[in-house]
Amino acid sequence: MHANTILSRAAALTAAAVITVGLSGAALAATDFTGKYITTDTTGKPMQITLAPNGHAWGHRPGEYMRGAWAAGKRYALINWNGGWSTKLVKRGDHFKKLAYAPGQAPKGKPASKTLAVKVQ
Repeated sequence: MHANTILSRAAALTAAAVITVGLSGAALAATDFTGKYITTDTTGKPMQITLAPNGHAWGHRPGEYMRGAWAAGKRYALINWNGGWSTKLVKRGDHFKKLAYAPGQAPKGKPASKTLAVKVQ
């Protein structure tokens, strides 16, 4: 075999390993957030959030059910609700913070509200 062929195969194997590790990390991050959370909404009323492994999100507040979609970042899950609001669950050590962003507000920077979230399932 020529040296170029060996180097090309080594580069391809290295790239495949890097991609596999990267995808495994994203899947692991998503698994960390999958589950049910108890928190409060922007007015302090009880709120429950459920994140499914398939990227679907459900929320419940007294008298209201919400649907949305979520995706995991490095240390957070970002939920985009059908009503236009966004919620970011941020992992801080062994607990979570919930940041709420109003419709039209980018989910970064200062949120409309922030509170603790407890993962119960």
